[in-house]
Amino acid sequence: MLFLPVGLGEVSAQAETEGKNAIQRNTLCESATSHFVVERSLDGHFFKAIESIDAAGYAFTPQYYNVIDPTSPNTIVYYRILQVDLDGTSSLSPMVAVPKNDPLSAKPSVYPNPGTEEVRIENAEGCDLILQDLNGNVFFNQKVNSDNLTLQTVQLAAGVYILRFIK
Repeated sequence: MLFLPVGLGEVSAQAETEGKNAIQRNTLCESATSHFVVERSLDGHFFKAIESIDAAGYAFTPQYYNVIDPTSPNTIVYYRILQVDLDGTSSLSPMVAVPKNDPLSAKPSVYPNPGTEEVRIENAEGCDLILQDLNGNVFFNQKVNSDNLTLQTVQLAAGVYILRFIK
């Protein structure tokens, strides 16, 4: 019977709050695995190690590894994981990318649409919000001071309205 050092799993990464990125590695099984090195790149070509994680070594059940990159730059960031085995051999995972970790880059969302009584607005903090009809009449014009907002629409006549977000 032949055991590969790591049964194929996956590598994933996503933006968290406050400029941090979370990187996950899972394996289906491990045989003679020493550790994993999480590497970061700003251009997808030159990588720098940011953290080393001890591997289970020998495991016949799925293993899960998590790393937080606390100093993620405000640009697209690439990650990969170097797997190092007990005999010193190593291999690289596929590269994964995390988009720009900037709260201002999050696009506002509005739901439900159409909204007969109210609409909920998310990811609009810091925007000027303008609600107008197709004739240009303004019904709402306000700076949004929170990430989530509920806009009452029950008083509006049935029709088509434009909701503009200005940063």
